[in-house]
Amino acid sequence: MIKPKLIVVDNNLTFRQRLIFLINVENSAEIIGKASNGDELIELLTNHKPDLILMDIDIPQLKGIDVIRQALKMLPDLKIFAFTMFGDDEYILSLIKIGVKGFMLKSHAMLELEKDIHSYLTIENYCMNNQVINIINKSSVNKLQYSNENKRLTDKAKKLYDKFNQAVQQLEHTYFM
Repeated sequence: MIKPKLIVVDNNLTFRQRLIFLINVENSAEIIGKASNGDELIELLTNHKPDLILMDIDIPQLKGIDVIRQALKMLPDLKIFAFTMFGDDEYILSLIKIGVKGFMLKSHAMLELEKDIHSYLTIENYCMNNQVINIINKSSVNKLQYSNENKRLTDKAKKLYDKFNQAVQQLEHTYFM
């Protein structure tokens, strides 16, 4: 199987290095670039054509939403997954409307990336953040952008997330109580 080409964008060097390390250990993608801010990402996109970008929305210089607009203008088929720290509803909706395909809680990103990155590329819209799922479900974006199949995938992702949380709680209770 051909590895997807990936760019990681985060201004926190330690977090970015941990993501890259995990991706390399899992051998799930080819890292073709890394950036600490929006300007660096746009520069990378002039020379590289990634399949997927994993990016923190809160980055310096050219801000997240503007970077995403530019990136998708340059590469309309690009999939962008955003790390979020519980942004407000309007901000999340604006990101969905401009083309962000998925959201991950930054605190859970390492766990999420243990999944096969190939599966992220085949899912039209992906999110594991319960808040984001609730925002989508109560908004008009749900009707505009999310087909029944994508809603089914979102519901399935929520169920998996809930099962994961239950397993973590059980492990914590077993080993730390």
